[in-house]
Amino acid sequence: MSHPHVGYALDDDSDDEDEGYTAPRPRIPDPYDDRKRPSIFIEMDLPGEEVEHGAVGGSIGEADAEEAVEEPHRRPRKRPRREPRREEPIPVCLLMRLPLEIKDEIYRYILVVESPILVHNSWKRVYARKRPGIETAIMSTNKTINSETVRILYGENRFLYRLRDPPMTRHVVNVEELSLADDGFRLAADDGTSDTSNDEFDPGNGYDDADTEYFPRGRDDRINIDKFRPYFRHLIVEAERNRYSNETQLHMADAIKIFTAQPSRRGKTRAGAAKTSLQTFTIRIAPQYGLNLTGVANIVDQNHHNFTFVNFFSQKSPVLDAIKSLSCQCIKVDLLTSYLNGGHQPAISRLTIDMHHLRFSQLAARQKTSGNGEGIRQDFWRNDTQVLRQRFEGARRSTAALLNLEKHVFDACERHIDDDIIQRYQDELDDDLESMDWEPQDDDEFDNDTYEEVRLGFDNTEE
Repeated sequence: MSHPHVGYALDDDSDDEDEGYTAPRPRIPDPYDDRKRPSIFIEMDLPGEEVEHGAVGGSIGEADAEEAVEEPHRRPRKRPRREPRREEPIPVCLLMRLPLEIKDEIYRYILVVESPILVHNSWKRVYARKRPGIETAIMSTNKTINSETVRILYGENRFLYRLRDPPMTRHVVNVEELSLADDGFRLAADDGTSDTSNDEFDPGNGYDDADTEYFPRGRDDRINIDKFRPYFRHLIVEAERNRYSNETQLHMADAIKIFTAQPSRRGKTRAGAAKTSLQTFTIRIAPQYGLNLTGVANIVDQNHHNFTFVNFFSQKSPVLDAIKSLSCQCIKVDLLTSYLNGGHQPAISRLTIDMHHLRFSQLAARQKTSGNGEGIRQDFWRNDTQVLRQRFEGARRSTAALLNLEKHVFDACERHIDDDIIQRYQDELDDDLESMDWEPQDDDEFDNDTYEEVRLGFDNTEE
């Protein structure tokens, strides 16, 4: 049996395709929602088709809706909470977390050497052939490490300044006077050359023998004295055996005065405070014996022994004037006795002067001359009578030791002179002088038994 009515409906359905019906708007599912939603494809009823659709079984949309209602909804899943993005912190060096005492030990292992660091050019350059081989790359890590390592590098190393620099001004040399002087002198004159040719300073070969491992840029041998002057603690200035002239004496005084300059009011350091605070300042000389030496102080008379370098410590010498203004804990004068006793022990006769209490008197003098007192660091013990009396007594002993330093140096030379040395000079055996090749050792090679120390200016010293 045919169904004309149904066929007619199908024909109408095909004819009404252009009556303006459009597809429903698509629905984009939420990836975080697990609930089952009713179908979005709900067929819309056309007019006049209620019976047919009802006979078939009802509307498709109604069946889907009933299934959606009958099916229990699942509990929605909680969306994970997104944490805001945070910038990853820069990893901190583990060295910065260590205590300062442990870091100082690490810095000492890297930056401190046993032998003195040889310098020249007014403490501003390191010898090209005597570089210590210190790796300073750690100082460029950051500002904190730089400030911690600077005091270790300059404060715990010893810096040795050998007076070998060429003179700043050129003078006309009288050849006739030099020949006469050679006849009168028992020693070779201060010719401006080095005692040992191996480490002679040559301004022309500053970087020929540089160690490229530690000084690759050619500028690492320079020291900024104006910037790092307050960090120095242990200094040595040395005049070798043939450098006893008046020019060398002025050169030594200039080398000491570099660390005696006081800051002005416009400087960063407070007025009245010392810009440097040295612990030890050592003057190393190698005196020799001779008779009637020109320029050498005669302590008693012409018949008495004469020694080189004694006049460096006279009361009117520029060296002693520079020492008096030096802010230092103690002054050491090392006499290398190898050219006096023929290389026997002791190898060094040391004079140690206590300068601790003299620093307070220097500070008080600067405070008096600093004007109205603005920015002056006040002394905590300025009202303590007992402390002031103790300082005064200590400063008096130190001043007396400095004024008598020439005599102490002369007595030390007299004490160590060997009779064979005197006989050689009296017999005018100039050839024997050249054979006495007792080169003094470096300071770190001496044992405690090779020292003979005389303490001056201390409480237990009887002058």
